[in-house]
Amino acid sequence: DPVAAFEREFRALSHALPLSGPVGFLRYEADDDRADRVMTYYVAQYTLAPHVVEKRTDLEFVIVAPDAMRPGVDDRLAGFMPIATSKEGYSVYQRRAP
Repeated sequence: DPVAAFEREFRALSHALPLSGPVGFLRYEADDDRADRVMTYYVAQYTLAPHVVEKRTDLEFVIVAPDAMRPGVDDRLAGFMPIATSKEGYSVYQRRAP
């Protein structure tokens, strides 16, 4: 069941998030509207409630799917550092202090 697998991945990351508040979700570089990628985003929203998961990167915490990053250096994550990674490679990035 792919939904249950995604739920396990996102639950494994929840310890790295604050107790509440919005969390970013890095858009996929290509095919962001593909059915499996849309499902991943919605499962993240459901699993990480009460957080609101939004497809933006101007928040303190951002969820990153393993295949969402651009090859090489992804400038969308400039100023962030990874703080937690799940078994399948989903990560939480946190904005570095200035």
